Amino acid sequence: MADTAQGNTQELQVLVFQRNDCSVCHAIEPKLKKLFSRYALLQVTWIDVEEMPEMAGRYLVFTVPAVLLLYEGKEQFRLVRNFALSELEQKIN
Repeated sequence: MADTAQGNTQELQVLVFQRNDCSVCHAIEPKLKKLFSRYALLQVTWIDVEEMPEMAGRYLVFTVPAVLLLYEGKEQFRLVRNFALSELEQKIN
């Protein structure tokens, strides 16, 4: 997490923004973890927007869940609220 805030990023990184009272977040979390486990080089950071509002502000995240894919520290795409995991998998590949 600190690496992301300081700009020292892995080549391919995923930021998952969520909050404790988000039912959609809780529903997709196990599915996201299963998907991410298939990619050994993928750095995944889970961010609770209530605990780290500065990260939500930095990445302009206004709704959760939000999944951002970064390549070399630059946002390539984002998925928010309701989305298909197949779309995320396609973007990672």
